[in-house]
Amino acid sequence: MSKNINPFLVTDQSKLGKFHVKAMLITGMGVLSDGYGLSSVAVILPIILTSLGGEVTGLTTSFLSAAPLMGMIVGSLLFGYLGNSGRKKYYGIDVLLMTVATLLSAMSTNIVFLIITRFFFGIGAGADYVLSPTILGEHCNAKDRGKLMSAGFGLSWTMGAIFAVLVAMTCSALGLSGELTWRITLGMGALPAASVIYLRRHLPETPRFLARVQGNNQEAAEVVAAETKQATTKLDVQQDHQSVQYYLQKEKAAIIKASLLWFLADIAGYSTELYGPSLIAKGLGLSSTSFSLLTHVLFSVPSAILAVFLIDSLGRNKLQALGAFLAGCALIGFSLLGTSGIMGQFIMFGAFSFFDNLGPGSVVQAGITGIEIASTKARSIVQAITVTAGRCGAILTAFVFPSLFKYFGETVSMWFLIAILFILTVASIVLLPEAKNRSLEDCAQEVIGQEGSMGQPL
Repeated sequence: MSKNINPFLVTDQSKLGKFHVKAMLITGMGVLSDGYGLSSVAVILPIILTSLGGEVTGLTTSFLSAAPLMGMIVGSLLFGYLGNSGRKKYYGIDVLLMTVATLLSAMSTNIVFLIITRFFFGIGAGADYVLSPTILGEHCNAKDRGKLMSAGFGLSWTMGAIFAVLVAMTCSALGLSGELTWRITLGMGALPAASVIYLRRHLPETPRFLARVQGNNQEAAEVVAAETKQATTKLDVQQDHQSVQYYLQKEKAAIIKASLLWFLADIAGYSTELYGPSLIAKGLGLSSTSFSLLTHVLFSVPSAILAVFLIDSLGRNKLQALGAFLAGCALIGFSLLGTSGIMGQFIMFGAFSFFDNLGPGSVVQAGITGIEIASTKARSIVQAITVTAGRCGAILTAFVFPSLFKYFGETVSMWFLIAILFILTVASIVLLPEAKNRSLEDCAQEVIGQEGSMGQPL
């Protein structure tokens, strides 16, 4: 009986090269824009509410925080479906939507218009959360796929958040009015998205999509040659004629498990990201900008960098479980200290940010899990489903966390997050098999066919 050979062996076994780094930077700029967009509102939320009306713990704030997340559900599902007819075909439209919506949000004259523009920003961000991880993941080699995606998404998101804080602090240092500060801070978020519109339109289609979905082995071989710097005579891959529905049914259990992981991770992560600068910072006696800058620079960035080095050696499951468990322990310390130790509380909250970003923030929230469980034919749709699950967790946070904080206080709110993190710890270990150093086809148990093989180098 003939053996099923991985036809993308040359791609999977290639060394990390300029093409991979370039693809990582191009795809990562969209997530940087998302990190900027969500964090900028969190940082300048009190100024926006003073200018346009509303209170930090009110329903207006919840809608303002949730609007881009709701838009992301629409964008991810729409472009997840469209992405199945071509990854590159729609690539660049996502950041164009983000650019236009960001500029319009900076010109808002009332809170309703701002919420609407934030919703459309979310559509672009949701599209990016599907297209970028799918494209980068399908271009990556097996050995470095984790670190490339972790750097392109986990680290990029954090850098976007820092960029937002620095812009807001610069405006404040220049003595600009509150209204001008929030408008400039929001508007500057258009720069990273706009900077890669052209580059994204010229990034090549992935060889896996070309060969498996379109049946275009010749062009796929040309892309493989460009990626690996190894010329090939041909790429002999059988086109996949199975329906998307077949794979959604076949991979249903894995999709549900991956969706649950992202749902839980976003409840914990977005609670502190959306409301830390406006609620927790106040209790610590810090301004929202100082609180965000210190936590991101001192804790989030180092943890994101560490994750890049650990994810392909320690593995996705162990890294995520370790990060979630230690993040929960840090929140226990934060809660027990109360208001008696302000510096200690800040350090414990920083430790939470470090470990949460090290684990969930650099694994499931970086979009890795959905990519690695799905077959090529259904990958963009599966990614859309997992993104949607995560956004549902974040939306739940946007509406529930401020109410918990308002009616039950900080301690109850923290213990709610602690429980979520400990559930995530166990789920990270038991739900899905480890994917480190494995090809996408192996991870998804995708049967390429008995005849698939890579052409020999010229």
